[in-house]
Amino acid sequence: MQKALQKFKGKMIRLYTISGVESYLGLLEDVDKECVALKDAVHGELMYIALQHVESFHETKIGQ
Repeated sequence: MQKALQKFKGKMIRLYTISGVESYLGLLEDVDKECVALKDAVHGELMYIALQHVESFHETKIGQ
């Protein structure tokens, strides 16, 4: 997952967690071996999401 996410740095993505309930929309700032740094599309806050909880993601635009 880390390698796949690396290709989308600087792009807007929607990231889904393994809970199947939560998703995050934001600009992918950074990816390392433990977490993803995502700048929230609504509030502009930087979020850190553990890679072990990431199930899937896709490139998107705000509002999709």
